Amino acid sequence: MAPQSFVVFHMPNNAEFLAAFGRVAIRHAQLDHILRLTVKTFAGVTPDEARLATAGEGSSLLRGRIRKLAKAKLGDSTPALLRTYALLRRCKILTGKRNSLMHGICAKELNSEAVARDEAVSSAPMLLDENLGSRPLPSAQELDSLADEIARLTNEINSERRFGFIAEALLAAT
Repeated sequence: MAPQSFVVFHMPNNAEFLAAFGRVAIRHAQLDHILRLTVKTFAGVTPDEARLATAGEGSSLLRGRIRKLAKAKLGDSTPALLRTYALLRRCKILTGKRNSLMHGICAKELNSEAVARDEAVSSAPMLLDENLGSRPLPSAQELDSLADEIARLTNEINSERRFGFIAEALLAAT
């Protein structure tokens, strides 16, 4: 039997890392906001009604609500519906990466480098190694890359619902 290690909590003190970590959180909140506005778009309600109706709902519930509304408005297996589902799948992947960061813990074994540890089975298993969910802390650059990826998807969804294929499909459906 392998000897047990002693793991302690760790608080990174690198300002660049902490700022990048915060940017991921802020960008993801913006993505959730655009998902709420996408509910508004498909449901035909005001922004305030959509925000109130979805208050407290996380990303998964928002994506599920959009899937149902989109199918009802766009019909089954239409190109616009499938493109909407593809956007939602990309949201799920990025949310999984964000959740792995935000819901994990920073820890370290005595006399070793800090690691990110997942408390439970991750929704983004591709981020984990075989060491029971431990992996090196991401760099500030990796965090910034994730924040940028979330921002690009947020902007893409917003553009599609306002002027792109979602707007066009909803106009054609009326």
